[in-house]
Amino acid sequence: MMQRRRKAAVMAADAAGSCGKSSVDRGRWFMISSTFLVMCGAGTTYLFGVFSKDIKVQLGYDQSTLNLLASVKDLGSMFGVPAGLIAKIIPTRAVLLVGAVLNFSGYFVIWLAVVGKIPKPAVWQMCLYICFGANSQNFTNTGGIVTCIKNFLEG
Repeated sequence: MMQRRRKAAVMAADAAGSCGKSSVDRGRWFMISSTFLVMCGAGTTYLFGVFSKDIKVQLGYDQSTLNLLASVKDLGSMFGVPAGLIAKIIPTRAVLLVGAVLNFSGYFVIWLAVVGKIPKPAVWQMCLYICFGANSQNFTNTGGIVTCIKNFLEG
């Protein structure tokens, strides 16, 4: 009987969005919707087809060089082990901050090169920039998913 009341109280708190905590901004459903927003903002690797033509034209790359950049981008987005290891030792906010810094630094330098604000970088440098930018997605996804898992395990 007591277990049934506790389960009903948890379900009622879930429906209210508060999860038994004092404010809505700490509720599990708010966290999952915020996580989706963060993950959408960090999903720039899916937009490579949109800006790859500009990289090709502005930097004078041929198709094989562009294919190399795309492959390095994919490699960077698939190498998520450091994000998971770092998430075990630092708080989630710091994991998200690392992801934001990698995202900004990688894609910002690419943007600077495309618009001509900096001299044309070597291909290996562009590979490094795009790898950092693509790897940032792993940090934001790890930070968001770990938060959601922790919040849903509490209930």
